[in-house]
Amino acid sequence: MKIMNQTIVLIPAYNPDTKLLVVVNNLSQRGIEKIVVVNDGSKKECSPVFQTLGKNDKVIILEHSINKGQGGSLKTGMDYINFHFPQAVGVVTADADGQHCVKDILRIRDQLLNNPDCFILGVRKFGKEVPSRSRFGNILTSMILRLLFGLRISDTQTGLRGIPGRLIPEFLKVTFNRFEFNTETLLVSRKMKVNILEVPIETIYIENNVSSHFNPVLDSMKIYFAIFRYILASLVTAIADYFVFILAYPFFNEILVSTYTARVFSLFVNYFLLKKMVFYSKEKIWETFPKYIILVFIAGFISASIIYYLNTFFEMNIVLSKIIAEGLLYFAIFIIQREFVFHAQKES
Repeated sequence: MKIMNQTIVLIPAYNPDTKLLVVVNNLSQRGIEKIVVVNDGSKKECSPVFQTLGKNDKVIILEHSINKGQGGSLKTGMDYINFHFPQAVGVVTADADGQHCVKDILRIRDQLLNNPDCFILGVRKFGKEVPSRSRFGNILTSMILRLLFGLRISDTQTGLRGIPGRLIPEFLKVTFNRFEFNTETLLVSRKMKVNILEVPIETIYIENNVSSHFNPVLDSMKIYFAIFRYILASLVTAIADYFVFILAYPFFNEILVSTYTARVFSLFVNYFLLKKMVFYSKEKIWETFPKYIILVFIAGFISASIIYYLNTFFEMNIVLSKIIAEGLLYFAIFIIQREFVFHAQKES
């Protein structure tokens, strides 16, 4: 069956109850042609739910023999859809626990059809009625994404999303398989210069969200690791720069010369790590490298000046002076690189 000018609904399901049946039946009655449900290693007691779903000719059930997590289930479903329905506009993902009402799922579907090149997020309001574990984690992740990557996302962990077809192959490359997958896809979208469109949806938490499989400690750590690995490359390069400086200073006995020796050594490695792993820039080298070089020389001069000032006027140890100078400059340089050197211009 060819699905043209349509979207397919994808629902990862781990130990679902009858609320999943209600959602799927309502969707199939409201014009959704195909619904892919991924049984993510659910317990045997849930078999009647999947058996009932299998009687609906609009439902396709995919099976995991073991639990692979939300991200793993979404990738299984997207891989199937990408192969069997390549002409579909995209995919709308929804949760299986009834926390996404049918009207909101259809609203995201309509937004994706009207904006087939945008990544659509169904965003919730995080008021006092929202469980504290969901509210705190989302606010913190939103702040980190905004500070480090310039992404203004109000609901980073929403499971109700409209994914355009061109993003699916990129999402399938994401290595994370659990809740951190959601955060990773936001960074991939930034890499691909895809506009992110937020659509308000109803905030539903059934029995204080006890059915959620989100572990507020373990899964939050994974989410933040998915974010910070993007700056790990620059930190590794900074460490290399530091050790080259320490080795060069006894040889040259000049702060400025030692600083630039370290900068030159780490120059090319740092540039390609930042371009490919940190900012996912797709600009040409001749567009970004000259700006990068200018920033390196300016930052090197400022760093050397700070080290000289601390070492001369405060008689501070040269090693400690280097640590303080680089620490003061690090986040400023990161922001400049993000905004001006590797800045991803939006497609028109």
